[in-house]
Amino acid sequence: DLSHLLWFAIDPHESSIRDDAIALHTDAEGNKWILVSVADPVRHFRPGSPLDQDAQARATSIYFGSQYLALFPRDFLVACSIMDGRRNATLTVGYRMDDTGNVADYVVFPSVIQKICHIPITSSLVPLPGSQGLLLEDAARSYSAELTTTASNDLRALMKLAPTQKLSTEAKEPLGNELSRFVATVMRACRHAVGLHLIKHGISREFISRQSHTGNEQVWVTSPLRSYETVLNHYLLHSTILQDDEHKYLLESALDEKVRRAVRNRTAACRNIARHLEEDGARDGGTRPPNVTVSESERSPRGGVVPNRT
Repeated sequence: DLSHLLWFAIDPHESSIRDDAIALHTDAEGNKWILVSVADPVRHFRPGSPLDQDAQARATSIYFGSQYLALFPRDFLVACSIMDGRRNATLTVGYRMDDTGNVADYVVFPSVIQKICHIPITSSLVPLPGSQGLLLEDAARSYSAELTTTASNDLRALMKLAPTQKLSTEAKEPLGNELSRFVATVMRACRHAVGLHLIKHGISREFISRQSHTGNEQVWVTSPLRSYETVLNHYLLHSTILQDDEHKYLLESALDEKVRRAVRNRTAACRNIARHLEEDGARDGGTRPPNVTVSESERSPRGGVVPNRT
C-alpha cells in the first residue's frame, strides 16, 4: 500500500489516460529509491479472454490528428487509468541508482497508489521567489500552476537522483525540456530494472534482447493501456511475482514468440496507416481522413473524437 506517497504523473497536457507515475521513497536505512508505478490492466483479465483477444488484434493505440483508436474500450481505459483521489491498482518498479547512473538495486511488486499530482510534460519549472515552491509554466498553452512546497521538494529530489544530463548527451535525438529529459532517464532505468528482474527469475537474456526497444536488458512495461506488447510483458512480470503452478499459463502466453511477432507486425502496420492518414489529411488541408466515420459519443483521451470502430 503506497497510498501515503505523493506520485507525479508527467504526461502531455491534454492527456486524460495516464499509464504511469513516479515517486520518491526513502527506506529505513536512508537510501533514496525512485518508484515507477504503472497501470495494471492485467489484474482484470487473463490470456485468451475476449478482452485480451480484442487487444491482441488491435496491437496498439493509434493517434492521427485529433482522432484516436484505443487498445481497450473507453470505460476499461478510464477504470485502469491512474487518477488522483482513488485507490489505483498498479505494478511498481523500484530502483536505486549508483554514481555512474546505473541501476544498483531494484524490486518489483503489485501496489496501490492514491495521491497523484499531474504535471504537463511541456511545462518549464520556475522557482518561486521567497519560497521553496515551484511554478509550472507552459506559455504555448497559456498554462501555469503552483506546486506545493512538499511536491516541489519531492520533485527536486527525484530530478537530482536521475542523471538527466548523462542521458541527454547519449541520446540520438533532442529530448526537449528538463522534464522530458528527466522522464526519459527514469523510464530507461525502469526498463533496465525490469530486465534484470526477469533475468533473475530465469528468463533468458536472448529473449529479453529480442523484446528490447532501446538496448539489451531493457523491457518496456510503462504503456500497458496503449500497447499489447507491453501487456505481454505484464503477463511475464505477474508470472514472476506469483510463481505457482496455477499461473504458469501467464508465462507461456508471455513467451509465445509467434504471438509477439504477429503483434509487432500489426503495430508497425497500424503506425504506417496512421502516418499515411496524417499525411493525407495535411495534403487535404486538415480534413478528416477518408472512410473514417466518427461517433461524437466517444471522446479521445487527447481531447479529440474517437473514430467509430467499424
